[in-house]
Amino acid sequence: MIFKCEALIENATGSDFTAAIAYPPFTSIRLEVTDKQGKKLTAEQPYISVSPRLRKFILKNGQSTSAKLEFYCREFQKNMETVEVRLTGPLPGSGRRELSSGALQINVKPAKVAP
Repeated sequence: MIFKCEALIENATGSDFTAAIAYPPFTSIRLEVTDKQGKKLTAEQPYISVSPRLRKFILKNGQSTSAKLEFYCREFQKNMETVEVRLTGPLPGSGRRELSSGALQINVKPAKVAP
């Protein structure tokens, strides 16, 4: 199963943000998938085709940066009709251990059966 999304980090703090992070900045972001009851099914790292390296990251106040991410997950239970997904992960220097997007409900299409 593949999840594709565009992730956005926006600096609305009122000041410039600077940190030494693994670059590109989305390498530490995970896709967290839960069932309707909130039970965690998986947390996957994105597929990134470049080797991350530690680098100074600057995001000026009012600016944003984005990236298109792909997450490869195992198949879920056959009777799983919906899941909730969110992006989570650390952003060193932000003053918070973990950042999280809002949850998005996804309808799971049944797997195609080969003839």
